[in-house]
Amino acid sequence: MIGFRSLGSFSKFVTPPYSSTFSSFFSYSTEHFYIYLCKYFGRLTDGSVKVRGIAARRHDTSEYVRKMQREMLTLMSTAATLAELRDLATPVEKIYQTYRDSLHTAEARDFLINRRISRVRYAHRCFEASAIEAYRNAGIDVAPGIKISYVVRDAKRYMVDTEWDASLIDSQFYQSLLEKPWEEIAFAFEPRKSKTL
Repeated sequence: MIGFRSLGSFSKFVTPPYSSTFSSFFSYSTEHFYIYLCKYFGRLTDGSVKVRGIAARRHDTSEYVRKMQREMLTLMSTAATLAELRDLATPVEKIYQTYRDSLHTAEARDFLINRRISRVRYAHRCFEASAIEAYRNAGIDVAPGIKISYVVRDAKRYMVDTEWDASLIDSQFYQSLLEKPWEEIAFAFEPRKSKTL
């Protein structure tokens, strides 16, 4: 993967001949404009999408967030050029707005957060500690290394429900969780001053 342009604090592979593999490529980079290849997404020249490190690929991402990003990426993959991609800015943002505004009508199980815990005792209040307590109350033994799943019912009071008990969500909390995955996608549409490396 050779030949990319840095746009502000981000880097972009652009259309061929800059890359023979990606027709468009977006990756976070450091403040010094080095590309960060552990976190990127791009459209391959065959029209498929390659992603790494963003919410849609992370194991702890709730299904609701994963579906939102996948829907955005599927739409963005229809753009064969950066010019076509820019034309999709508004439709992609509407996907975010739809998911944000539909939080209260979605199934609680779609908001499951998955964590692999490294310990079972915490010195401070946190969601993982509350989830461990909920598991134990259900008669399930919890040990380091196990994966737990929970839905946040009340973020301010650190109240969570196990996946089999989940029926309510803290809409405000999950709305805030949507923002970062949206920003991971939205920066691709932000006009920035180019700097060629």
